[in-house]
Amino acid sequence: MLVGVLVAGGMVATVVGLSQKALQANAGPCGNHQGAQLQAVIKQDRVMPASLQASLCDRLTITNNDHRTREIAFGQHEHHEAYDGVTEKILNQGQSMTILLNQIGNFRFHDHDDDTVQATFVVRAL
Repeated sequence: MLVGVLVAGGMVATVVGLSQKALQANAGPCGNHQGAQLQAVIKQDRVMPASLQASLCDRLTITNNDHRTREIAFGQHEHHEAYDGVTEKILNQGQSMTILLNQIGNFRFHDHDDDTVQATFVVRAL
């Protein structure tokens, strides 16, 4: 931990900061590691690819190139679970969203309004 004293306008304040190592430890399981960039595209009422294999700290971008707005949700239909802080996100035609793959396991995303539009992703340890 870094501690310093800041003097400004006759006032004294103690400044407490975290070391670079502590900042990395607080950044979750990825720290400064940046993995691969993966893509899933929704088009013609399908997600391509329908299944993705990934490593911890990869990033997944989901793009809606379909003819209608999609409400992307994670987990099982009607029992949505947050992944990377996102439970549901509306994607209009041409919009994308990117999540950091920061949890190991088997996961699913789908269009909340059309559950046949879905894909799975498996995240494994580094």
